Amino acid sequence: MKITAITVDGFGLLHERRVEPSPGLTVVRGQNEAGKTTLLAFVRSILFGFESNRYRALAGGRRGGWLGISMADGRAFRIERYGERGGLGQLRVLDSGGTDQGSAMLPQLLQGVESKVFRNIFAFGLEELTEFGRLTDNEVAARIYGAGLGLGAVSGLDVENELRAGKEALF
Repeated sequence: MKITAITVDGFGLLHERRVEPSPGLTVVRGQNEAGKTTLLAFVRSILFGFESNRYRALAGGRRGGWLGISMADGRAFRIERYGERGGLGQLRVLDSGGTDQGSAMLPQLLQGVESKVFRNIFAFGLEELTEFGRLTDNEVAARIYGAGLGLGAVSGLDVENELRAGKEALF
């Protein structure tokens, strides 16, 4: 899944903003209080739900917006989420023809990547970057390996170790 457009209706001090990430790695930088952390929180909120009592639409608009995404097979989707309170809010997943595929489509598009993996591997801020330095090499490898396999919160190394132990018990 690749994010092709980030469109904010209202989120914190962001209102009617659109960002189109460039191909490859995207680094968002700017002055203090420019909205970098707010933009990252917005992407996380659209994908995984809103945090309670944070990032109300202070500059106008409805709290929420949408992400345009494209899949490796060329399919395109629009993930919309709006909500005034914390939690899941109102989620819609639209295909390229504008047909709502239902909220159950989102986990399929995320390919098993859960919020914690997304936060620490795919889209992280300064807080996660400092936390990342505290991880051991095996923990980092397990997160990346598990994310690459679409295992979400399941560690690929743990699965491998369980399989190895099961094989040794059999033979």
